[in-house]
This record gives sequence, structure tokens and C-alpha cells, in this order.
Amino acid sequence: MSDSFRWHWGYPIDGRAIAADVRRSLIQFQPEIAARQSSVAIVRFDPPPNSSDSDRARFDAARVSMNQKIKAFEFLGCGIEQIEALPYDLAPPVFRDLIDRLNTNPQVRGIIVQYPVPRQVEPFVRQIAPEKDLDALSAASPFAVPATSEGIVRIVEPFAADAIIAVVGARGFVGQGVVQQLYDLGLSVLALDQRDAGFVPEDLLQVRNADIVISTTGQPELLDERHLVPAHRLVVDSGFTNLGDRIYGDIRASARAIAQNFTPVPGGIGPTEMAVLLERFVTKELAAQFNPWQLEATNPVVYLTRFQVQQQQQEWATTIYTSAVGLFNQKLSAEPNAFQTDENGVLVLPGQNYSLRLDRVQNTFTIGGAKDRGTLAIYSLSQQAVTMARGLTATDAEAWKQLQMESLNQLQQDEDRER
Repeated sequence: MSDSFRWHWGYPIDGRAIAADVRRSLIQFQPEIAARQSSVAIVRFDPPPNSSDSDRARFDAARVSMNQKIKAFEFLGCGIEQIEALPYDLAPPVFRDLIDRLNTNPQVRGIIVQYPVPRQVEPFVRQIAPEKDLDALSAASPFAVPATSEGIVRIVEPFAADAIIAVVGARGFVGQGVVQQLYDLGLSVLALDQRDAGFVPEDLLQVRNADIVISTTGQPELLDERHLVPAHRLVVDSGFTNLGDRIYGDIRASARAIAQNFTPVPGGIGPTEMAVLLERFVTKELAAQFNPWQLEATNPVVYLTRFQVQQQQQEWATTIYTSAVGLFNQKLSAEPNAFQTDENGVLVLPGQNYSLRLDRVQNTFTIGGAKDRGTLAIYSLSQQAVTMARGLTATDAEAWKQLQMESLNQLQQDEDRER
């Protein structure tokens, strides 16, 4: 197995590089668009009074997204139709009149409504004039899916050969568009949504069986070390939640590097949404001909199949075994009080990142991971072989190399003191 595969885990897909490449390709159209004095209207709502912190964070994410769109369209030479954030209890007729005014204003060439929106006004979002709809909001939009959904699918497609693709939040605004496009491409989809009848949190563990995971819920850290595995070629995180002084995605940050490739938050899907919107606007306004952005232009597409991952994990497990047993025996000799014995008589050495277990009855040695990662590898001491390896990553392999070096240094220091 080549080194390019061997260490290709936890690779971030750079959405900012995609957006920058698109801006370079579209800069030629700036003068003509500016000369038209066209504008784009972006509408958003304030959160309702007494909202929870998580609900307020969703509306704040809409504010951040709006500001990104303003910068993107201003780059093209567009004006921005200034609309103050609307109150959540806005009367439906008032919202309808706003949409009508924007529809009939000839200078407004694009209308975008930031979700979430109040339920009472949602029917009028569908009344955006189709020729001004950039985000697949209207009933007769020229675009099949929201810009975010299209950006996600463009990232996924190069990884999708013979893949099972799990979509979490499949019934949401973005999730529905993703599922629709994946089906249109003839791809295999596992659709999951917490709003489905009978849904329980354990249902999310099904994503472990997928090759690609897409999460579109906007729920902070919904997926973590329990859900991601090294066999995931790609994990797409389209969540963006600002809580306190931290930005959260749908994927727990500490779990992202378990997958081979992932989209970071921020800097992943947000910029690709902007790239899609810019291309849509130029195409609609100027009927310009250009090649839509592709992931391969700015990011390498490298991944292992599940079989290759299993091979790699066997190799890592075999290499790690020597270091793990050495550390276990060294600790047992020097710090026996650091060990615990479970109810089955298994000797356990707990640690911050890993736990080591010696079962003298079953004659097995086990490496477990912290943060709900479960069992990573099992060795048969009688067979002197790896009998199970799963969940190990390149990060684990490097960590155990470091632990082995530290252990050898400690042994050398102990020998020097004895002399």
C-alpha cells in the first residue's frame, strides 16, 4: 500500500480554495454586471423572544451566511437591496407584500431568504419570482436544489463510486436537496432524519456502515467518535453553529480526523455555497459559458475502499501491538497501582486516550479507545495474531510510535540512573 494512501486520513477539503478559484474564473464578468446596476435582496429573520441558546444559534448562523453572501455578490459588482432583519412574529400579509415588492422591482435580479423562517410566512417564500430565485425556494425555480445542496453533491460525487451515502437530516431544506440530487445521479442513499417516526438516537449508528456521511442538521456535535470510522471516505459537515466563543459543526471536532477526508467548519461547505450562488447568478444574468467548479481543481480526491482500510488497520494493529504490550508490562512492573481489575478478572490499564486490557482466561490483549471509540484491536496471545482491528486511524499509528519512543527514553533514563 503506497504512502499516499497510508497516511491519507483526516484530510480537510478546502472550501475556501474552491471559492477563490471560482472568483478568479468569474472576475471577467465584473464590469458587465456592475454596468447593469443589478442588485440582490437577502432576507432573514430575528429569533423569537425567549428562544433557547441553540435556536438563537441557528438564527445567528443565518446572519453569518447572509454576510458571506453580501460579500460574494459585491465582489461580482452587484448592489445589495438593504432589508433589516424581520421580526419573527411578522404578519404574513406584510411578508407577502415584501416579496411582491421585490418581485416587481426590475433592479432586483436575485432574491434569497435565509432559513429558518417562521411557519406562518413560509408559503409566501414559494412565491418568489422564479427568474429571481437563486436558491430553489420558489415552486417553479430554474434550479433543482438549494445552492448548499448542490455544493455538497459536487464535493461528494468524485468519492461516490460504488458508495453507500448516509444523509443525516434528510428531510430538512438542505438534506432534501442532497438526497434528490444523489438519487438523480443513481447513487445509493441511506436517508436518516430525527423527525422520522420511531426514530431513536441509536439509529444514527447506521452511518458506520456507509462509505460517505453527510450531515445537514445544524445540530452541534450530533455525530462523534461513536459514529465515524476510518472506512468513511468522506464526511461532509454542513452545520454552522456559533455558541459563545466557539463555532460548532454537526461533527464533533475531535472526531473529524477519523474519516479519510472531511469538510471543516468553518471553511468547508459555506464557501462552496457561495461559489454555486455566484455561478448561478452569472449564468442567469449573462447566459455566460464557463465550466462549473469541480473539487479536483483545488483538492485531491484520494480514498481507500473498505477492503483497503481493513488491510491497513491490520498492519497498524500488528505494529501497535509490540508498543502496547511493552508499555503494559513496563507499567505493571513500575506502577502496579495504576491498574484496575474488572468484574471478569480482566486486568485493565486505563489512559486518557487508550485503555489496555489483558484477559488471562481468554488469553487476549485488547486496545480500546477513549471518547466512545470502543474496542480498536484484539490480539490472540495463543495465536500471536490480530483477530480484530477496527477504528484504528493514522493518528493512532503515529500516537503509538510516539508512546514507544517515550517508553524507550524512559527505560534508558532508568538504566542510566541505575548505573
